Amino acid sequence: MKRVIVVLFVLSALSQGLIAWSRPKAAGRRIDSFGALGQQRKSRPRRVRPKPAPPATPLPPPEQFGPAGPFIRVALAMDVPSAAITCDGDIGRLEEEGQKPIRLARAEVHLEPAPSPEGPSRVYRIRVAVVRDPGHAEWLKQRLQAQFRQPVTVKLSDDGKDRLLYIGEFQSERDAFPLARRLKWAGYRDITLVDEMAPPKPILVAREASGAVLFQAPRQIVLAPMDERHAPLRFNGRTYRGRFVVRLNQHGRLLVMNELPLEEYLWSVVPQALNPTAFPALEALKAQAVAARTYAVWKKLNAMDVDGYDVVARSPFQTYTGMEAEHPLSTRAVNETRGLIVTYDGQPIEAVYTATCGGRTEDAQAVFGRARPYLRSVLCAPERQWLEAHTLITERPVVPQRGVALLQLVGLTLPGNVTMEFLDAPAMADEVASWLEAVARFMGRSAEAFEIPSDRLVQLSGLAQAIIERFYPPDYLDALFTPADVTYLLDYADGTVASPEARAALAALISDGILSPSLLRPSRVSDHLSRGQVLRALARLVERRGRMPIETGRVRLFRAHRLIIESEQGEARAYPVSASAFLFKRLGSECVPVNRLIIVGGERVWFHRNAAGEIDYVELEPNPQGAARDRYSPVSRWNVRRTPAELRERLSQQGIDVGEVIDVRVLERDAAQRVTRLEIIGSHGRKTLSRSQIRTALGVHETLFVVDRRYDPRGRIAAFIFTGRGWGHGVGLCQMGAYGLALEGASFSDILKTYYTGVKITRIY
Repeated sequence: MKRVIVVLFVLSALSQGLIAWSRPKAAGRRIDSFGALGQQRKSRPRRVRPKPAPPATPLPPPEQFGPAGPFIRVALAMDVPSAAITCDGDIGRLEEEGQKPIRLARAEVHLEPAPSPEGPSRVYRIRVAVVRDPGHAEWLKQRLQAQFRQPVTVKLSDDGKDRLLYIGEFQSERDAFPLARRLKWAGYRDITLVDEMAPPKPILVAREASGAVLFQAPRQIVLAPMDERHAPLRFNGRTYRGRFVVRLNQHGRLLVMNELPLEEYLWSVVPQALNPTAFPALEALKAQAVAARTYAVWKKLNAMDVDGYDVVARSPFQTYTGMEAEHPLSTRAVNETRGLIVTYDGQPIEAVYTATCGGRTEDAQAVFGRARPYLRSVLCAPERQWLEAHTLITERPVVPQRGVALLQLVGLTLPGNVTMEFLDAPAMADEVASWLEAVARFMGRSAEAFEIPSDRLVQLSGLAQAIIERFYPPDYLDALFTPADVTYLLDYADGTVASPEARAALAALISDGILSPSLLRPSRVSDHLSRGQVLRALARLVERRGRMPIETGRVRLFRAHRLIIESEQGEARAYPVSASAFLFKRLGSECVPVNRLIIVGGERVWFHRNAAGEIDYVELEPNPQGAARDRYSPVSRWNVRRTPAELRERLSQQGIDVGEVIDVRVLERDAAQRVTRLEIIGSHGRKTLSRSQIRTALGVHETLFVVDRRYDPRGRIAAFIFTGRGWGHGVGLCQMGAYGLALEGASFSDILKTYYTGVKITRIY
């Protein structure tokens, strides 16, 4: 049994008499009162005090659903001249709910409107109101359609001053009176029944591919596959679950709807809202599933279309394309949240969502012009308390040089607290020899004594020759470095500062990046090297010619002194971190030693593990997108370049002509720093744009941006650079923020309550 959720909409302004209707002028039968069958009085109507409208009923308690849950109707095509429904098997026709389909055709059914064989007929409508203001008339039309799910027609009065609103279209007075009774109860006091002759409406015809007529219906045909599991229906190249309802719309053209269980509808919607392949976080997908279900229920309750569909397949908020979009992980997310929606004050919320909010969501009032207590601007970034809990702190004193830390990892013995004073002090020959021996052992080289006198190890030329002797092949210089090569590389240095053999060694090590070229300056080659200079050279040697045991990956999460790191192969492991780990932070081209690292997740990391399996070295590169939870989005930050000519073309497409674009200026921002008013200055004048106009006119992802300019040689603006954050309207659930929260360990319920203020998660079936 389908669950039917009914919400009684009551227009309080009408029921309280806040809007005064003018007396109808057109001929008609005034409905003052009516009996059980609604017979019209023959005598002059007597004004009867209307009975008070019954109190509005609350949302009824949930009913028990069948195995499939509630159904939803999705408009796939709303105004087409014909439609072809195909299938790999037999197509059936449904006459009544609950019955099995009756076989209609094999493989294909064509549907189209056809002229009716009947002549004009009398129709009855109820005139509800006479309104002077056109905008008010349109507003009331939409409200009536939403409230009573009946067609509403607006006609001009004879003098052209007023707009007459008619609701319904009935074949008899008897058929019209139930709606009249509902109108009275809802507060519409001054209503009139009118009748007129209407031209015949077309009928709906189903044909075989050959053109032979299969079936005719006055307005609607319901088609269903005879074997849905193996041969579902197709329309416009896409395969759909459930059945098709094809109906004539108010214009006599076709409306094609896919009717299916709400849960199966979500199987297609959720993976298109949040890609489970790119963002495989189950709790984020669950949050998306609940939000999409809530939005569908809200749309179903607030549907304003009289043709009977609840949602459209492609809308600004939710996309449905059938079975091909389904994915096992998102289907699991839908199934594990079955029947759950987000409510506020006991009612489903308007659960809108945005792709990437740019670090802070927007208030609904600012974007849509209507306030929602649950759609408020919220921060989409970690709070201070969270950041403190995810900060890695080491007990080890800060090491001034990254190379010093690397050398200690491979076995060099250095003081427990290496200071700049220690590094700046002159190197001692015996300690340089011991350092060279330790590096040789790590790299699998001979640890025999050097041929070079130990006192020369503290000089640049001697250290260079010792490194070549121990860590390069014996004939390396003779075979690969000619005198011309040496001169070519060292032409900036004084040729007399070192022997030819030492110059060749220096050239080779500078070429390999082991020695700094700045060391080879006049009077420096024979200088006594500092400890820092020697250690820096040895660290580069280990990195370039050794096998430094450094692993790489991306951090997923830091929690309880454990780093969860995802390898390049996509495998994630948790590693304990030593309390005395070396910590470094990559900022630009520098690697800065630190004693603490804030880790939000997603950072690139280089790390080393000791014999106990603990991480004792961490080198972290901060996210270029920052710390906001939507940083995983490729459009978390973006740049768009527009020339003045391109902007002029885009503006003209919106019907805006300011001539040649001279400048673009931000006039106003809201509390979330989004641009709310933007001025375009042109050769023909100025134009101020607001919110949605701004995105369309500039062709940018979001209105959270700044404007920079590039000038030509004559000082005129050659291009505008829009640098911004986010993608979408910015209201409600941030999908990329939900993914970030899920990676942090948040549940789908926590995610939803983060972005929707003051809500509850409610099971409705």
